[in-house]
Amino acid sequence: DEPTEGLDIHYQIHMLEVARELLDHNCTVVAIFHDLNLAFQYGDSFFVLENGRLAQEADHAADIKQELVERVFGVQAHRIVDPLNQQMLWRFSL
Repeated sequence: DEPTEGLDIHYQIHMLEVARELLDHNCTVVAIFHDLNLAFQYGDSFFVLENGRLAQEADHAADIKQELVERVFGVQAHRIVDPLNQQMLWRFSL
């Protein structure tokens, strides 16, 4: 649960890169993130929970709908595209 919590950004990236490398060694990695951008950047499968129940399962970050994110997390959510790598990111506001 929250494996990168409290780590500087350098060590967050390093830890997640190590976790990705474990996949090359026939390992399964399960991690729980509240930071959607980190989850979507490093994840292969996604499970969104709402009130302790599965609200959506998705194989692609793009399949997670804005309306679901807003309802589950109680925020306004906006998708943006990083112009450097074309990766989808979320911006949040109240």
